Amino acid sequence: MKKIIIGVFSLILATGMYAQTIGNEAFPQLKDGLLDLNLRTPGQKLRFGGYLQGSGYYTDIKNAESEYGFDIEHAYLSLEGSFLNEKLGFFLQADFADSYPLLDAWVSYAPWKQLKISAGQKQTFTNTRQMMMLDQGLAFGEHSLMDRTFSRTGRELGLFVESRLSLGKLGFDLGAAVTSGDGRNSFGSSSTDPDLGGLKYGGRVTVYPLGFFTSGNEMVFNDFIREKSPKLAIGAAYSYNVGASNMVGEGHNDFQMYDKEGAADYPDYRKLFADLLFKWNGFSLLAEYVNATANGLNGLYVEKDEGAKLKPHQIANYLALGNGFNVQAGYLFHKLWALDVAYSKVKPEWKETEQSVLREAKTTCAWWVYGEQSVLREADNITFGASKYFNNNTFKLQLAGSYTSYNQLVGAGSKEFQVKLNLHILF
Repeated sequence: MKKIIIGVFSLILATGMYAQTIGNEAFPQLKDGLLDLNLRTPGQKLRFGGYLQGSGYYTDIKNAESEYGFDIEHAYLSLEGSFLNEKLGFFLQADFADSYPLLDAWVSYAPWKQLKISAGQKQTFTNTRQMMMLDQGLAFGEHSLMDRTFSRTGRELGLFVESRLSLGKLGFDLGAAVTSGDGRNSFGSSSTDPDLGGLKYGGRVTVYPLGFFTSGNEMVFNDFIREKSPKLAIGAAYSYNVGASNMVGEGHNDFQMYDKEGAADYPDYRKLFADLLFKWNGFSLLAEYVNATANGLNGLYVEKDEGAKLKPHQIANYLALGNGFNVQAGYLFHKLWALDVAYSKVKPEWKETEQSVLREAKTTCAWWVYGEQSVLREADNITFGASKYFNNNTFKLQLAGSYTSYNQLVGAGSKEFQVKLNLHILF
């Protein structure tokens, strides 16, 4: 896998001087990047840009010390281009606020305007609608609790096929993907570190009954374009991860399981998503649902030597299983002020398992970054955010407040109040 990433990266560097933007942009923004070059050949384009997100926060936790500080949550740099009359394209993006910065590295070929084939590491469409959105286009700067519970960055390494069709005003987006099933940068500590399990297969169907969104307005939450007529996207996605060894199927070797002979063997992990996105005249509404289940549990053992057979409910100790939904609404005023609110709920399949990686939780917080163990809590949260955008989303200031009440199945519950000031800059 590492060799594939290196190969894609090398190809990007080799072709960068002759790049252009393809019709279906990989990274649509409301403004051009820091460097936006139209090369001699008509339609050829090379764009370099970035995104910086920082936040100051104050957190008051019952029966614990208050916390406050400032974090640089994202520091993106991206390079995008296309060439050969918009048939070939590439995209490279890294987050230097992350210890493993590489996010996207892929090349694409579009033999027709209705079809695009991509290979490499990219943001997959086999997730929720919000997980497909640009980080800089999220209302609260972070994904919802539901999305962060069942996914991580939403990046996968593999092959992606996308098609856009229309029948009169009715539009369709179709997609199919075959990936490693181990998330981003899944090659491990070295090129000799093999992926575990099998491949991940997935697809998505999205219907646009009122026609397509205005270009650049679909992969962001707020309605910056102010759609003159109602626009609606109704989608469903499904993925089947053969042999998952990570809680959400975006990693590997986080746990070990075996067959009766002592050889490595893992459960299959399935996720079903349904979502809709509505925009009209500054108003935005997003609704999402997820169901995660496991398959192939018969004949699995959690200990190699002693042969301890996996009991059905024990799988909740290893995989995030259950249901969740997320609802978010917002309005963008003409003066580029925005008000947003979100509600999310997560319900585990196995509530009686104390060590489950997924416990019942519900929250209205879409910006608060939960820790790795936060999904072990039953929680209620309400969050509102007020934002001011400058220069058409190039610069954003947001003040958000959150009140959370949660209970642990083991131990005392707690209450938490948080105020957060978010800042983002596009260039």
